[in-house]
Amino acid sequence: MYDTLLVAVDHSEVTERVIAAARDLALLSKGKVWVLHLREREVLPRVGLVPTESDQEATSKVDEAVKALVSAGVEAHGEVEDTVSCAGSALRPGRRQGFMTRACVLQHIRCEPPGIFGRVLSQHGIGIDTVELDEGGRLPDCREVDLVLAMGGPMGVNDEAAYPWLADEKRWIASAVSAGLPFLGVCLGAQLLASSLGAAVRTGAEPEVGVLPVMLTPAGRADPVFAALGPEFPALQWHGDTFQIPAGGVHLGRSAAYAHQAFRFGEAAYAVQFHVEVTEEMLAEWNQVPAYQAAAQAALGSSGFDTLVQSFQGARELMADCAERLFAGWLQRADVRTVRRS
Repeated sequence: MYDTLLVAVDHSEVTERVIAAARDLALLSKGKVWVLHLREREVLPRVGLVPTESDQEATSKVDEAVKALVSAGVEAHGEVEDTVSCAGSALRPGRRQGFMTRACVLQHIRCEPPGIFGRVLSQHGIGIDTVELDEGGRLPDCREVDLVLAMGGPMGVNDEAAYPWLADEKRWIASAVSAGLPFLGVCLGAQLLASSLGAAVRTGAEPEVGVLPVMLTPAGRADPVFAALGPEFPALQWHGDTFQIPAGGVHLGRSAAYAHQAFRFGEAAYAVQFHVEVTEEMLAEWNQVPAYQAAAQAALGSSGFDTLVQSFQGARELMADCAERLFAGWLQRADVRTVRRS
C-alpha cells in the first residue's frame, strides 16, 4: 500500500478537470509525490513515500513530503490534495492535508438551500459545494468531502419511481455515514438519513405545517449539540411524512403531532425534521412554488401562506438564534477545521 500526495502550485485557478487528471497521474506513480505546475501544465515526480501502518505515521510521512518539496525549492501555495492509504484504511474524512474544509450540500429543489446554516459555514471559512440532485447533479467521492448537509424537498424518500436518483443518494448517504463523515439532514434530508440506516419512513396521520414548538427528550437535553437550544424551542414545520428512529440511533426531539423530530446516529450524524435555517428570502421563494402553496392551504386554510408568514415573522429571531447555536454545536461536534471570519 502506498501514500500519494499531489501538490498544485502557482497562483492559477485550479480547475476540477486539471485536478482529476493530475490525481490519476499521482495514483499511477505508486507512492511518489507529484508536483503540478499549473501555468505550464507540467507534472513532475519529486518524493517517494513508503507504506504506512497507522494514521499518525501517514500524517507524519505527508508532512515530511511537504517539507522535502519546500527544501527542493518548490513553493506549494496552491491547492494540496492527498489520498493516504494506511494498512487498508483511509485517513479520517476532514483531515486532508492543506485543503480548505468543504461542505457538500445535497439539495433537492433550489429554493431549499442551507439558509442560515450556509451563512455560518461561510463565517467559519468552510467552502460549500452544492449538488442539485433534482437537476441531475452528481454525487462526489465521499473521500473528497469533509461534512454533508442534506436539505429538504417536495418529494418523499420512497418516491424512487418518479425520482430514480433517490436510490443512489440513499446508498451514498449510508456509505458516507458509515465512513464517519459528519452529516446533518434537514426535513427530507432527515428522512433520507433514517431510510439510509434501515428505518421506516411513512406518511403521517396529517401534515404538520406552521411555526410550532419542538421539545427535547432527556437524551436531547444531554446531547452536546442540542443542549444549547434549551428544553423547548420554536421551529418551522412543513412535512407530511415521518421516520422511525434507526437501530442504534438516539432519539433527541419530539413535537405535539410527531414523536420523532430529531435523532443522532454515531458521533456526528444528525437528523432534524424541522426547519430553523429558513430566511425571509427562502420563505418568499416557497410561496412561488405551486406545490408548496397547495400544501399550506390544505393544512392552514385558504390564507395558509399568509398565516405561515405571520407566524414566521413572530419567531424569526429566536429561530435564527437556534439555527446558529445548533449548527455551531454540530461543527464543533464534527471537529472540522474552521477559520473564523467576521
